[in-house]
Amino acid sequence: MEVTNTTLITAIVGLVWLGMGIAFVLNPKEIQNAMDKFFKDPSSMFVAGIFSMILGSILMVSHWKWGTSWESLISAVGIASFIKGIAYVGFPSHMVKMKHHMISTQGGIRGWGILLVLLGLVFLYLSVF
Repeated sequence: MEVTNTTLITAIVGLVWLGMGIAFVLNPKEIQNAMDKFFKDPSSMFVAGIFSMILGSILMVSHWKWGTSWESLISAVGIASFIKGIAYVGFPSHMVKMKHHMISTQGGIRGWGILLVLLGLVFLYLSVF
């Protein structure tokens, strides 16, 4: 299989999501503590938002492909990253509220971890086959 931008980006995203998912599942208490600290610090949210916008912009500029479903999925990940960055920078209090609804318990963190593991495995599979 030829290594293209799509396969490379898919593999990287898959590995990151797989690693995050494993950490979420195996150690939700530490993840919860880290997220609580992160969401209480506006400067951390600001820097993370800028970083997220940069990564999203790189993905959007280098991979604006809407051919196959998985090419489209990578392009959508770039858009989502950019939008998340805008939200962290421009609407931090709203993001804190969303965090409380989505991952305020260790069970919720484990649930997101399982989803990340599954998505990571799917992306890794797509990058190889």
